[in-house]
Amino acid sequence: MVYLFPRFTLCWTEFVDMKVHVPCETIEYIEANYGKTWQIPVKMWDWKRSPPNVQPNGVWPISEWDEVIQLY
Repeated sequence: MVYLFPRFTLCWTEFVDMKVHVPCETIEYIEANYGKTWQIPVKMWDWKRSPPNVQPNGVWPISEWDEVIQLY
């Protein structure tokens, strides 16, 4: 799976006494990942299927696994 996001820049914010980077375009980022109705709780969320920005990425054929999967 691939998750597509609009281009964004990072800004600093303070969270629990720690400075962290967050997308400056916060609402656009949230809407890309959770949709325009992100404020409404979702009872059954599937991280692989529910986000509106998820796209299939394809699958390697088993015959090519030896070339694309390497264990060290």
